[in-house]
Amino acid sequence: MTLPQFLVIGAMKAGTTTLFQDLKGHPSVYMASDKEINGLADDSIFTPKGIKAYEKHFLKSESNQICGEGSTNYSKVPDIENVPERAHKILGNDIRLIYLVRNPIARLISQYNHHVNVAGLTTPIDEAIHELPRLVNYSKYAMQLQPWISEFGLKQIKVIVFEDYVKNRVDTFTSVCNFLGIPVQVDHIESEKAFNKGAGRPKQSGLISDFSKGKLYHTMVRKFIPQAVKDSVRKHALPKSEPPQQPTNTSVNWVVQQLLDDSKELCEILGWDTLPWNLEDAVKTYGK
Repeated sequence: MTLPQFLVIGAMKAGTTTLFQDLKGHPSVYMASDKEINGLADDSIFTPKGIKAYEKHFLKSESNQICGEGSTNYSKVPDIENVPERAHKILGNDIRLIYLVRNPIARLISQYNHHVNVAGLTTPIDEAIHELPRLVNYSKYAMQLQPWISEFGLKQIKVIVFEDYVKNRVDTFTSVCNFLGIPVQVDHIESEKAFNKGAGRPKQSGLISDFSKGKLYHTMVRKFIPQAVKDSVRKHALPKSEPPQQPTNTSVNWVVQQLLDDSKELCEILGWDTLPWNLEDAVKTYGK
């Protein structure tokens, strides 16, 4: 049975797609063909059909490669629970885990604008911050990490700070290679290119978008279309994304208050003296 030896578990809008692509380009790594396969997100993985479908994502790996997958739904407590327990039962004790964190306010804003352009969210950002708990919860990094730490221990988890990754792409990826126990190879990394940036992307709605999200497209059509053609269709056929929204100073300050205890706990868990970002400056940086 061919299954992953490592998982990229999140956080959403914190650079997971870029890391997925960097890993995919390493000759000693085989990544599931699609990001967000979410095989461990529910108990269907325990059925013969479920485990067979999950394994299918890794069947083309070579004997000299380690397998991995990346699904941000693996760190979305309390909306999706018990992923670490499923991972433990299916993948064993030695699985390695990579979790990316980002300035939690910047991450929240990016997530909100993602929901606007991908899911058709129409609630203004200041209302959404209060009405959609997931916007704040997915920025509570300690809360998201705790179930994984309880199941596997901190030594099997590598935490990457998004801002460091952006500034020092090669150095960060080198540390990932060392963590995974694979040869350091960074020639394929395009440091100036970021993947899945929200700003300026086509809005993922309408008939073409609906078709591209369907089972027929993913199982029968997708693999036969060159990436250049897909990119051209997205650019010219899909509607333009909505301008990104920014919350008010009041909303940002409220979010900061919700994150204080979790941020303190994160520092304690990881042994950080201070956070990699300054929450006190969040209102000035992200509010309006």
